[in-house]
Amino acid sequence: MFDSRLESVLKSFTYKPGFEFELPYSSDHHTVLVRLVAKVPDVENPSELTKVIITRGIPIWELDIPEWEERFLRHLYEMIVDFEHHEIDEWFRINKKRRKNPHKNNPSIPKRHEEDL
Repeated sequence: MFDSRLESVLKSFTYKPGFEFELPYSSDHHTVLVRLVAKVPDVENPSELTKVIITRGIPIWELDIPEWEERFLRHLYEMIVDFEHHEIDEWFRINKKRRKNPHKNNPSIPKRHEEDL
């Protein structure tokens, strides 16, 4: 129902090289899933790339209102902000020690999946 509209927005939307958005299948008929897939340098071995995946659910009602596109773009923007905040915590160090641990269990941060490419 919303897929063609959302796909159209995703095709027109860009951020940085190595960043892509997808609409994976959701069996929950009340939520649309959006996935950010980013290929970034590995913090432990910067010459290697790591694939990071963040998935967010958007309630259907937010996409069934006149300002649906603005809400959808806001979700994409927030996913990027969450990702970049995580990367800051990964890379920002003093005397080679992280100031914050981005992998510490924090329920307010969306779940991420990382794998080596």
